[in-house]
Amino acid sequence: HNIPYRINSTTGMFTGFFSEHDVNDYESATACDRKAYERFFKLMLAEGIFFAPSQFEASIVTLCHKEKEIIKTVESYEKVFRAMSSL
Repeated sequence: HNIPYRINSTTGMFTGFFSEHDVNDYESATACDRKAYERFFKLMLAEGIFFAPSQFEASIVTLCHKEKEIIKTVESYEKVFRAMSSL
């Protein structure tokens, strides 16, 4: 969708950043597009997917998340990124 987006992850935790550059420290994290994250957060919430309201917090995949929830999240990402790219 031609949206600059990076995901940093480790052991079941991940955070997405709207940036064209790698995010690996405080400076690069604060340089990300926080308005884009706000749009993403609100659109995902409308899809029933709750992410942390701040891009500086991690999301966590747990054993409670089964295939159904993973598929719903991936489908919601696709829908939300399609909507964001049309803005």
